[in-house]
Amino acid sequence: MKQKILNQKAYKEEPQEEARLSSDRDNPENHVNLLEKVKIIESKRFKDERGFLQKVLSASQCDGDLPRGEVYVTSAIKNEIKGNHYHLKMGEWFCVVKGFGELHLMDPRSKENRVVALGENAPKTVFVPPGLAHAVINTADNELICVAWAEKEHDPDDVYPYNVADMEFIDEP
Repeated sequence: MKQKILNQKAYKEEPQEEARLSSDRDNPENHVNLLEKVKIIESKRFKDERGFLQKVLSASQCDGDLPRGEVYVTSAIKNEIKGNHYHLKMGEWFCVVKGFGELHLMDPRSKENRVVALGENAPKTVFVPPGLAHAVINTADNELICVAWAEKEHDPDDVYPYNVADMEFIDEP
């Protein structure tokens, strides 16, 4: 029987990607640690017999200026990965409202990384700044539903594949 497991792997960058990101790396004065720009906002979930209500993001949490762009909902089945890319022109906010998972983050320039647990029992919204590679992984048996808010409308020319997290198949003993 085959089983999927999570395994972080190094990603071989394409020469173009290296060129897009190299300017900050080459000049230490320009280098900004993108992981330090990640914002995590703890939330509350209000439940009753009808279901739940959870605020995902408010203007006060965005310094009074909500990002323009688009809100979308994405789902992932057990052990699936959504993302594995970065954007240079926009940041995104992520909040898992059903299920459990992890948000894997990596700075493509420095290779620094971070993993943030996301789930319905510990609600939070996470901001991922432009330039930071990201992937949401469903780590539970049930479907994961994530609400996301992008600062700009989707632009396929601003999606740069980057393997933050990968799935590997292994044989069970």
